[in-house]
Amino acid sequence: MKQMIKNFQLKIVLKGISPPIWRRILVSSDMTFLELHDMIQFVFGWMDYHLFIFECGSFSFVNYLDWEEDADKFQSAEESVLGDVIPKYFPKGSKFLYRYDIGDGWEHEILVEEISGDSNVKTPVCLDGSRACPPEDVGGTWGYQHLLEVLQDPSDEEYESYLSWVGGQYDPEDFNLVQVNKNLRSYLRTRKLSRNSYWRSEDRYFSPVPFESKWTREISSKHAEVAKSLPIRRDLVTLLNYLKTNRVKGTNATGNFPRKDIRAITAMFVNPPELDLKLGDRVFEMRSEDEVPELMFVHILANTAGLIYGGESLQWTLTELGEDFLRRDPIFQTWYLTAYWFDHINWYYLYPYDDFDSVLDLRKFEALIYDVFLNIPLSEKVTVQYLIDKINEKSPLWITYSGARDDFHEKFYFLYKVLLKPFDRFGIINLFEPEGYIKSIYDASHFYFSDYGMSLIRYFSDPKKY
Repeated sequence: MKQMIKNFQLKIVLKGISPPIWRRILVSSDMTFLELHDMIQFVFGWMDYHLFIFECGSFSFVNYLDWEEDADKFQSAEESVLGDVIPKYFPKGSKFLYRYDIGDGWEHEILVEEISGDSNVKTPVCLDGSRACPPEDVGGTWGYQHLLEVLQDPSDEEYESYLSWVGGQYDPEDFNLVQVNKNLRSYLRTRKLSRNSYWRSEDRYFSPVPFESKWTREISSKHAEVAKSLPIRRDLVTLLNYLKTNRVKGTNATGNFPRKDIRAITAMFVNPPELDLKLGDRVFEMRSEDEVPELMFVHILANTAGLIYGGESLQWTLTELGEDFLRRDPIFQTWYLTAYWFDHINWYYLYPYDDFDSVLDLRKFEALIYDVFLNIPLSEKVTVQYLIDKINEKSPLWITYSGARDDFHEKFYFLYKVLLKPFDRFGIINLFEPEGYIKSIYDASHFYFSDYGMSLIRYFSDPKKY
């Protein structure tokens, strides 16, 4: 027999602060602890920047993905529902603890005020509350109290810096119940979609590589022009500006861009790709972004590099880092994209199959490629056969296949996907590819290695580059 869904009325009080900061919420018994975490974050006004843990007697619940190697010490907040814990272990009048931000040490005491059967009240909902939560990273209860004291005294020498830090204003008494409930369910739905998304679906400001480097400081005027004019940079800037000025929602199934936006974005690319296949009098229209590798590569790069976020049924939006990227000099933009691809992208992910028996460790493969490319003549025609021969000479078993396989074509396809095409996009090589919609990648029989590409290979092959 299906268990009846109950409602739990919880009062959550932030400990150590007077007058108290608190919220009263009504949630259903089928809510998970991870969803309760999301709700606490929203109704209080936290930004979900830090780790959390629910301490429920001998049970502790965390988000496994955040705690990484320590996750096995706890229960999964995503897989545990309130209805399995509260009625049995925390009857009406009992309390458990929610900790947030281990550094600042915020403790929220959760009182189970009521356990009731079905009601006419739609959950989840915030019923009441008082006062604004402290700003993130303020330094715990002591730091929060110091902040309030400084903001109450304009003559304090720290007043201006603190006022700027909180964004120009901070009202510790501010709490708008109507506004909280207006956006609550939308927020919880978005958080759930984000966690289940294939894409990076949250705005987390991070800069995995610097915008400037020894390479950008020493770049020649000739190479600077190459960096500025590189289509991958210009196309990515086009994508960011489009997302900044248009509301683009990811498709329900894959999070890809809708077809109308694919057409609008690629029409502004440096080299607009053919989207529709024409055979005689018949036209086969583009059906999805997966059919447009020129856009898909830029889309994935922008997302993994932290410039945009979105996903399945989510709006695609620029991150703070993406906004910062647009303000940068074109040389720094090209550098950021190239450095991210070299240092943070697993090149092997670009290969769509798992049909080989073994392949060289990625870092060893990269070192092997650097070694080979550093000995390739500049501005001379280099055949793919020559490249494969040189790699084979240095590491005969860099990739192996079983059975009666065409060794050259297997290696050609692998190198085209993980090396040649990306190197061409970043201007490291100029890959010869015939024009036309219907073609084989094996027609890309040769390439030219430029001195611009050599400057990058020399830089990234240096273990002391940073």
